[in-house]
Amino acid sequence: MTLRSIAPLALTLALLTTACGGHGAPADNDDAIQEITLGAGLGVDGAIETGWGKSEFPLGDPIYLAMDVSNARENAEVEVQWIGPGGAVIDHEVKRALPERQFLSFKAPDSVSILGVGKFKVKVLYLGHEVRTLDFEVTSYDGQIEEPAPAGGTQGAGSGQGPEKAPAESEGAPGTGSGQGSGSS
Repeated sequence: MTLRSIAPLALTLALLTTACGGHGAPADNDDAIQEITLGAGLGVDGAIETGWGKSEFPLGDPIYLAMDVSNARENAEVEVQWIGPGGAVIDHEVKRALPERQFLSFKAPDSVSILGVGKFKVKVLYLGHEVRTLDFEVTSYDGQIEEPAPAGGTQGAGSGQGPEKAPAESEGAPGTGSGQGSGSS
């Protein structure tokens, strides 16, 4: 065999390997998925709302993942794996990149909240190959949410009047104090 007879065969093999993505990886794997972002809210286009991107979420708040798939192959599978604090996949979802949608978005499953506070990961796969893994944390409430007052009415608490003093100062019958105090001196 001469070099001239091998060259067309080598070119054909090179083209086939590139078209198939070589070693099973898609040719456009590096650029297919862009702008992968975690956040607390989605815009109408399916992207994370401006100013809502973050990696720490109070327990019970929604967690969204969005990505730009405008460079992805039409109908290509995009898989998202939600990974718990112990490293196990707790849920996954597969969607397809469609030419009429620039963004794909996913919502963290309820199982993330059920596991409580901790450090989690979300892995993005394109055509079965990992593109990126993002870390995020579920925390206790961030202090902006006040806990409701306990039942029994401790509305006088913090006024310098302890709960033991309220019944003694009230003029009602013993045991009839509601814990609210008389409000007058």
